[in-house]
Amino acid sequence: MEKILRNFKEWQRVYEVKGNPELELPNKITINLLDFDLKKSFELLSDAQKEAITLICLENRREIEAAQLMGFNKYSSQVGFLKRQGLKILADYYNELLGFDTSGKEYL
Repeated sequence: MEKILRNFKEWQRVYEVKGNPELELPNKITINLLDFDLKKSFELLSDAQKEAITLICLENRREIEAAQLMGFNKYSSQVGFLKRQGLKILADYYNELLGFDTSGKEYL
């Protein structure tokens, strides 16, 4: 899930230029950009989780920088924890939405 979000903006640009909304993941699963409604799925997250994922994954900032922007002290462990919690929620949501079997290899 983190790799998808870290590359989401680029994936959108490619879709706008080439018109192909599909992306093949390293585990050979093909996913479709049109299945990802970030605004809707972000409603499942706390404000802190949204901010951590936005700063780290969508804006590609380092955790230490995100921690400072979020008002945490110089240690980034709180922000990393929020990011991981949020990514787990998003992965569970999209795995269920897309019908992936999370007991095997095919999951986000």
